[in-house]
Amino acid sequence: MSTAQTQRFPPVSEAPSKWERLPSQDTTSGTITALKGRGVNAEFVQNRKEALEQVTRMIPEGAELMTASSTTLDQIGFSALLKSGNHHWKNQSALLTAEKDPVKRAELRRRYVNVRLFSR
Repeated sequence: MSTAQTQRFPPVSEAPSKWERLPSQDTTSGTITALKGRGVNAEFVQNRKEALEQVTRMIPEGAELMTASSTTLDQIGFSALLKSGNHHWKNQSALLTAEKDPVKRAELRRRYVNVRLFSR
């Protein structure tokens, strides 16, 4: 690695601390207000555990779920929970991934974009 690359890209351990702490209450309140103004319901939680609990409470039993790649869902443990099968929802992402026939998989993709709950 060149010296220029080393100086431009510090090791992860030297990441700015601003990415490791929650933003101010004014910042989060402003963000939530702005999202609500766009028709997006947002709620503030203190940590990953609360986030996972809140998300799981919001999903009705038997709901069909389709998820795309999501760092947030991964970080709060939702992706692992969904993959575990230890829940009361229908994981359409797993069915899509398991389908090996390209024609059937394309049909499932078309069908799943219309599921009631889709997260990305």
